[in-house]
Amino acid sequence: MTMGRWGNRPAVVGAFALLAVVLLVPSAADPAAARGAVPVGVRGPAGSFGTVPPARGRPAVENVVFNADSGRRELVVPDPSSIAVLIGDSQADGAAGVPGKQTWPQVALSAAGYTVAFRGRGGTGYATGNGRDPDYVTALRQERWLLPHGDVGLVVIEGGGNDARTGASDAVIASSQAALVAELRRSYPHAPMAVVGTLARSARDGGGRRHQVDDLAGRTARAQGVAFISVGDWLTVHDLAAHLADQVHLDAEGHRLAARYLLQALRNAGLDRQAGPGTP
Repeated sequence: MTMGRWGNRPAVVGAFALLAVVLLVPSAADPAAARGAVPVGVRGPAGSFGTVPPARGRPAVENVVFNADSGRRELVVPDPSSIAVLIGDSQADGAAGVPGKQTWPQVALSAAGYTVAFRGRGGTGYATGNGRDPDYVTALRQERWLLPHGDVGLVVIEGGGNDARTGASDAVIASSQAALVAELRRSYPHAPMAVVGTLARSARDGGGRRHQVDDLAGRTARAQGVAFISVGDWLTVHDLAAHLADQVHLDAEGHRLAARYLLQALRNAGLDRQAGPGTP
């Protein structure tokens, strides 16, 4: 039998396969490899903290690793210890003419000294999607957005308003919140974590289901050992209702005031990096 130009073809193919494995396996000296992350060959423009494209069909972005601990791809970023990962709804994503970077959760975290990596979408929640994007934990598991890789400085989850609006049950909201916290701890086992509740009026001021969901989020967070910041009566006790642009979203001045209250709550919980530009 004639070997042709490749000689013993099975042996040559096997050699090439072995070479490919050697080249693709990360060195033990690689910090990402040391914590269970394997580089993934990808292409395309690198996403900034707030603009990683929704991962429908796993889009290609640069600087991505597979974290074996989380079972998900994650985005390699500079200085992860300075980052606050924020997962939220329109209160943090922006609405009623107020852009995301000027919302009360993002402004407060920036003032507390963090670089904010926002993940989430308006209209979503613990158990609620907006028709295009799924609920928080499903979006995370499906890689609709990628988390920053490494030991980040803080993880904050904000939301619950859309779960109140759509009538999600206590059981579904609580189990979804618990599942999200568990998923996030797989990525960030050492990072402090806080849940920010549902912006609402007090119970005596017509807070209704939004106020109830804020209380439920607090009980669920505490059961998992997560810090909780209640905002379920802020529209009343801080007179923020006077700054509503619609029934649930604040105007620009309302966001500025709410950010000041949230910053103080972060400080009270010991979650301020003491490196921020000061009170917003």
